[in-house]
Amino acid sequence: MQIEYNSKNKTINIEDSIRQNFQLIYIMLVVNLVNATIHLVTDIVRDQFTNWSYIWIILAMVSIVLLWFFITKRTIKNTYEVDSILHVECKILANRYRYRIVLHDRRVRELVTIIGDEEQVDEFEKIWADIGIPIVKLQ
Repeated sequence: MQIEYNSKNKTINIEDSIRQNFQLIYIMLVVNLVNATIHLVTDIVRDQFTNWSYIWIILAMVSIVLLWFFITKRTIKNTYEVDSILHVECKILANRYRYRIVLHDRRVRELVTIIGDEEQVDEFEKIWADIGIPIVKLQ
């Protein structure tokens, strides 16, 4: 992961694979929703509503809820204005440090998980301190 700060525009550019990972999740959820819809429509047209139809309804509802959650509560942009960032959250579990950006509209952008390397943690936190964005540590 690479973080670049542009002092002219006061923007942060994040280069990582999170965007591609979430796009893959979106595609899989849409494919799952389309597949469930096709199965339900064919079951209704054939008048063969069975237990599998209930499973397809549940899968469609789960896909809709997850799509709504990922679209409204998460963000996958690579460029952010410094003014739009509320803080960086750090969740510490054992020797794992999970970082994510929290925006003013309460949307979240996952960053990185660092496992056990204190030097890497200090270096990562120094980047955000130099930019002037606070890090909130959660236990």
